[in-house]
Amino acid sequence: MAYGSSGIYCITNSKTGKKYIGQTNNLAKRKVQHLSALRTHVHDNRLMQADWDADEDAEKHFKFEIIEKCPQSKMNERENYWIQQLQTWAPNGYNINWKPVNREKIREAKKKKGYHKTR
Repeated sequence: MAYGSSGIYCITNSKTGKKYIGQTNNLAKRKVQHLSALRTHVHDNRLMQADWDADEDAEKHFKFEIIEKCPQSKMNERENYWIQQLQTWAPNGYNINWKPVNREKIREAKKKKGYHKTR
């Protein structure tokens, strides 16, 4: 199945090492949207915008790359996977509204409620 231009992308600030993971239905369009917002100082991500504004060579240091193409039905799952893999949540990255999940706490809660993993 062809996935068109939907998928997961990463914006990396090579000067600070911070990354942002995102998902979109149109990778090319989303890149343009991010760059346009950063250039005009109106990006929704205040951490990314602050680093862009503080960097005279931001155009060189901020890189947009496609991590993987995937169907829309898998984008949330894959975005979460990459955020965890690359540990891009704030303050060490630019994913502001994402918190790492303590999997052990989830397992314990499921055990208490009687959920069992079957294979």
